[in-house]
Amino acid sequence: MEAKELFTALIRSRICGAALPEEVREACTYTLFREAFLIGQKQDLGHLIYDAAESAGVLPGGRDGTEKAFLERAGKLKLRAMARCVLLQNEAPRIGGALTAAGIDHVFLKGTVLRALYPEPWLRTSSDIDALVRREDLDAAIGALVKIGYECKSGIQYHDVCLDCGKARLELHHNILENVGALNTVLSEVWQHVSGDTPDKRMTPAYFAFHQVAHAAYHFVNGGCGFRPFIDLWLLEKEGYDDAETSALCTRAGIGRFYERMKRVCAFCFDGAEADGETKSVLDYVLGVGEYADEDCAGALTAGQTARSKRIFRYIFIPRKDLIVIYPKAKNVLLVPYYQVRRWIDRIFVQKKGAKAIRRVRSSKNYDQALIDKMNALRGAAGLEDLR
Repeated sequence: MEAKELFTALIRSRICGAALPEEVREACTYTLFREAFLIGQKQDLGHLIYDAAESAGVLPGGRDGTEKAFLERAGKLKLRAMARCVLLQNEAPRIGGALTAAGIDHVFLKGTVLRALYPEPWLRTSSDIDALVRREDLDAAIGALVKIGYECKSGIQYHDVCLDCGKARLELHHNILENVGALNTVLSEVWQHVSGDTPDKRMTPAYFAFHQVAHAAYHFVNGGCGFRPFIDLWLLEKEGYDDAETSALCTRAGIGRFYERMKRVCAFCFDGAEADGETKSVLDYVLGVGEYADEDCAGALTAGQTARSKRIFRYIFIPRKDLIVIYPKAKNVLLVPYYQVRRWIDRIFVQKKGAKAIRRVRSSKNYDQALIDKMNALRGAAGLEDLR
């Protein structure tokens, strides 16, 4: 048995409540468990792998000091995930209460909502809380949150503002766009798919599922989306949503085939269905690169589309339509040069992203054609060859 097989078997047992097959139990040695745990750690799922092995009674014992120390560190990852969950669960109602009291419509996103679908909430980790408000309500929302102890940690970015209260970080979104034309067409319609009689609102189940798929697709073509979106989607399927509506939304956004591929990966990993070669290649890639952006993979995925000089130019000088999302006054064409410079002043001195920007430019290198061909084939297998 390979470590990836043990990883998926442990995930299945904990998420689906399925018993571990006897051959998996026999194969779960310290060495194999350690490899599976390290895959999980790259996916921000190390805590889940540890807990799954512990719950199934297959957590290996350490034979010496080194092995015992590793298992102790792995166990602490689970405890940290539990503690982090308590903090975030306590903060979300406080945030929602402040926005509701100010009469500001808001929608919680991603992990804050998905956590309730997991067997235990702390199994669904997240580094922050994500909430959406309308762009015209953004200043009022920030003001309401400052009153309860939050502090702005960034300027207005492409789709959010980062705030922090010392205990938790909040990404306050003013849109859920992904800076990809076809995706943005459907993602810009988010408020048409929101319901609720109070300021504390919810996306419709079909649109919420679409948003998870769109977010995963964006990260997939930018270096890797991680395995967690597949767990999220499978749990959403079990909870129930209008699959035909979600499929139609995905098709409009240019990710219809990717949605079907995600469902096939879910069926293979959680329902024991057969998988074709393309499904397995997508899964291998996801487990290999970890949670979000592998720079070489991301670069090779885009290198075949645009020359290096153009990639760097587009990174430094973003399109006017994207600049307007951050700075609405850039609608005045005469102010575009000012806001292009202002954006970089904000990124370097306010958002403290200067070092990241330098790494991004340096990583825009010329890639080996064999790697480009491999990544293009993977993009095709995932159904994302047309996503730009």
